[in-house]
Amino acid sequence: MHKQRLELMIDMLKEVDAGTWRVSVRLTPHEVAELHGGDIGFDLGEWLNNYETEAVSDDLDCDCTACAVGHAMLDKRFEDQGLVSFNMGAPMYDGIIGWWGVCDFFGLERDDADALFDINSYADEFRHDPLAVADRIREFIKFGRYP
Repeated sequence: MHKQRLELMIDMLKEVDAGTWRVSVRLTPHEVAELHGGDIGFDLGEWLNNYETEAVSDDLDCDCTACAVGHAMLDKRFEDQGLVSFNMGAPMYDGIIGWWGVCDFFGLERDDADALFDINSYADEFRHDPLAVADRIREFIKFGRYP
């Protein structure tokens, strides 16, 4: 487990929840347009979704959503450590795209990455709650696993 990176994820998710998080990676003008100016909601069901809100949720008042990992791909603190977005979609770390890249980046087994970041590991009411993910990561760090 890469504790420092998981703790950074907790900090970032707190910022997302508070509304203070902003895209901090360098983007092309086309990518900025795709992200609708960077107003990104939280949705565990999407790495990074730049489609219209109706395809995602009526609960969000933005046109773009991302999960915890999707937000991390757009955060310079994670980019500086090698986690990037592959074609404005899936995460990539050290040339590995998708869940296995996430596992390597955070030093997690696949089951642990699923428990922390996969929408199927959460009840529906937590789909748009970044603090639910932060709490689960905090528990994982404390116990070395998620129950």
